[in-house]
Amino acid sequence: MQFFENLSQFRACLGKVRKWGRTLEAIEDSEKCLPGVTYSVGDSLTWLRTVPVEKNNVNKKPIMVGTQFPSLVGNLADDDSFAGILPIPSSDEQNNHAPAFVASRRYLSVIYCEQGKILLEWAPINELRAITEYSDLSDRQYFTRPRLTSNSEDGGYVSGLRTVALEPGNLVIFDITEAVRIDSSSEFTGVTLRVTVEENFFHNK
Repeated sequence: MQFFENLSQFRACLGKVRKWGRTLEAIEDSEKCLPGVTYSVGDSLTWLRTVPVEKNNVNKKPIMVGTQFPSLVGNLADDDSFAGILPIPSSDEQNNHAPAFVASRRYLSVIYCEQGKILLEWAPINELRAITEYSDLSDRQYFTRPRLTSNSEDGGYVSGLRTVALEPGNLVIFDITEAVRIDSSSEFTGVTLRVTVEENFFHNK
């Protein structure tokens, strides 16, 4: 995971790489974009503008635009969301409907917070348990925390998940070796992007 305080820092670090320059352009132009519409630059970059629900809506969870069920933060059947809520085929998580971690193999996950606050949980995929097979069609695989024993910490699940909170202006990039989910309490306006793994990633790699 790579965290940036603001777009100026992101530009200074990665802006000279073509795909990251395009990422900046997409973020800066996102105010002109319609929520719920996927935009793309060829096969190298896709992005969505994310907006919160209307204040008079009884469901105060944010909309991850592009989902089939806008009251949820993503959906397993939706190829344009990053973090999803999907049925777990066991009692591994409370109520059998738990936020799933999502990872990709061909695209990096990028999340930019414009307004509000985004709480993210993430972990290396080798520390999680796969609950779906990898889909070459959607370039996604869904994960949950592995369960150990009934007397292990955190309700029987492996603890030690990483968290990061994004404030306005913050941007984060997740590598293909990492899976991420957006906490359902997050309420924000921002941009979620998928950026090809091709070309250079970080200068120190």
